[in-house]
Amino acid sequence: DKKKKKKKKEESDDSEDEDDASGLRELLETAAGEKEKEAPASESKNRGAKRGSEAGRLDETLLPYVREVASLAKANDFEADEDRQLFVDNVWRELKMGKGEQLVRLITHKEGSTAVQSLLPLSSSKQLYRICRGLRGTMARVIFNPYGSHVLEALFGFIPRLVNASMEELAGDGEDEEVDEDEEGGEVEKGGELEPLENLFQETCEELSGGWMEIMMDARGSHVLRAILRALAGLEPKVKDSQGGGR
Repeated sequence: DKKKKKKKKEESDDSEDEDDASGLRELLETAAGEKEKEAPASESKNRGAKRGSEAGRLDETLLPYVREVASLAKANDFEADEDRQLFVDNVWRELKMGKGEQLVRLITHKEGSTAVQSLLPLSSSKQLYRICRGLRGTMARVIFNPYGSHVLEALFGFIPRLVNASMEELAGDGEDEEVDEDEEGGEVEKGGELEPLENLFQETCEELSGGWMEIMMDARGSHVLRAILRALAGLEPKVKDSQGGGR
């Protein structure tokens, strides 16, 4: 009888150990399952983010200057046209807006985008042309961006103005050749020939081809598309009275 009781006790202890081990396995499996559920949710969130919707990054030390540029450009309170143009030229050099990648970082940043939008009406035909050229190949990265899309919408509004500009206006007077030397892959070097604006605009449309349906269904992309259609129709943007006399 003692042997039987001892055997039963050992079997009972083994059973309890197995139950404990089983319970521990269940806890571990549950925890692992919850981790697996959380990870895909995060990954799926990242996958669901529309390409080009991430915000650009600017050097923190540059932000005070960018804010000041936006404020001065919006006020447009310059005594003479020469003062206005000198201001815009200095901003171009300081922010290195002739460089494609730097330009993309600017316009996809919240405050950088505001500064560039404020500068567009004050910029020369040559500067507007170079912005168009600097953004070639980047439309898919910018058109869905919450900040860059606003810049594109405004920029396309100036296409009719550039189409009507003379080649001499687009080439400029050579006063800011220093910026030209810094440009990446630019066609307008010293003594070089201008690429027709029509070619740049056609390249933009070709870059976006195949994605028109997605663009039309997107809140930001649809506004840019409307600006493209207005540009093709030769319609210029309405100038707000609060902007003052600069263009």
